[in-house]
Amino acid sequence: MVPRRERNLDLQASIDRSDSVLDFVRPSGQGAGQTALNLVDEAADVFRKTEDRARETEEKLRLAEVRAEAAERAQREFAIETERTLQDASMALAQAQSRIEAQEGKLVAAEFRAQAAEVEARDAKHALALVEDAIRRRLLCPAADAGKLEPVSQKNNETGIVAGLTIQPIPFDINEWHSGMA
Repeated sequence: MVPRRERNLDLQASIDRSDSVLDFVRPSGQGAGQTALNLVDEAADVFRKTEDRARETEEKLRLAEVRAEAAERAQREFAIETERTLQDASMALAQAQSRIEAQEGKLVAAEFRAQAAEVEARDAKHALALVEDAIRRRLLCPAADAGKLEPVSQKNNETGIVAGLTIQPIPFDINEWHSGMA
């Protein structure tokens, strides 16, 4: 192969100033054929290098496309998984809220039952006090001394009544009491 400098020397260009046309002067016989072969070889080398670069560029482009597709696929999978996780969390939250509401309902019902039980206990305690008072009046007080009671500690302390307590008689009608309970 002839070095580039020598090749340029083989072709001499002259410019015709009147027409502004480039005119190449042909070298003599044998040098022209060698120069043409050198140009063909050089053109083939340039073409091969261009094809090689094009193949490398196409390969890089193909790899970039594969990476981009993989990244898009990973992003879609991540979005799907995130959506699924959000749906699961949303369902869990809805279930927790439902359980809380149910527990609040049970709590309100229990509070109402407790209030009703307190009222019943108060009523039962009052009724028991009335019955105890009636029993004391009938059993512990003689008929003549119905208005005067002595301290319980002097009578009988085995009944479980607090010592030193005096009981005042209360008018009591069992039928009236029973009709009030209904």
